[in-house]
Amino acid sequence: MWKKLSLTEEEYDEVVVEQDWVEEVDKVGKKCLIGKLVLNKRANVEVMKNVLSTIWKMTLGMTVKEVGMRLYMFHFEDNVEKERVLMRQAWSFNKSLLVLVPFDRKSKPDEVNLQWCSFWI
Repeated sequence: MWKKLSLTEEEYDEVVVEQDWVEEVDKVGKKCLIGKLVLNKRANVEVMKNVLSTIWKMTLGMTVKEVGMRLYMFHFEDNVEKERVLMRQAWSFNKSLLVLVPFDRKSKPDEVNLQWCSFWI
């Protein structure tokens, strides 16, 4: 079925990405973590943000965005706070493990390896 699809001359428009936009995405991505919630159902993103902001003692704030099924991007305003959260894991939310890794800014969030997490016993 897909073999029959083709683009017309008008659909071959060139996409130009400005270098400053690429640099901004790279800068923002450095302050992000990708997290997967090991839970059978979706979490309320706003509740998760409020609870984790309190637990993590965010002073400059963070945003949380759902980027897949039980997959979340955490954007921190301060890189130091991001590193502190990452170093002090393991974390849980709603009695479920939250696996966190730095966002490499090259992979799609759903391609990030979130199959392991270190934690204290």
